[in-house]
Amino acid sequence: MTKNLSVWIGLCFMAAGSPACSFRDASAPTPEVACRNAKPGDPTCMSTESLTEWCANQENVVALPQCMGLKGIYPVEAIVKEILEYQPLQQYFHSELEGRSPLVLSDNLINVNLRLEKFSQPVRIVADSKVKGAFLRFTTFDCKKTGYCNVVFEYPIEGVEGSTGVTIAKDGSVKLEKISLAEK
Repeated sequence: MTKNLSVWIGLCFMAAGSPACSFRDASAPTPEVACRNAKPGDPTCMSTESLTEWCANQENVVALPQCMGLKGIYPVEAIVKEILEYQPLQQYFHSELEGRSPLVLSDNLINVNLRLEKFSQPVRIVADSKVKGAFLRFTTFDCKKTGYCNVVFEYPIEGVEGSTGVTIAKDGSVKLEKISLAEK
């Protein structure tokens, strides 16, 4: 039979003429040791700025609940993929025309490291200042801590503008809502 024994460490000092003591379980790691042994991205051991930076560099940020709700952290790749697959938008891409495949995205408001595919080819993400010809650009990507985003995009070569609301589920899946497309 094993006995579970705890050893408590106490620190006492005099405060305003009265003894004051603080105790902690000696078998539990100190906060410093706990953080030294913590897994990367442990929110209890990082400042908000450090956690935001760490989350921004993760491949599957959606699977990391400690990252959701941080400024600028939302499942961009999943949202962009849903928009690129939106059926009524397909008529404007014309992948059969020269210069339309592979699909080009401006890097405006999105990360250049997104891994997307369209027309059975990787999507090219190009600096907004260098993009020309046929490309899709996001002009608004406004996400709230509530798990809702407003997204506006344009496909200038076809004179198309679109907007959608996006609901982000706890598992990271996204659903487009209230999507609209209009030709200029």
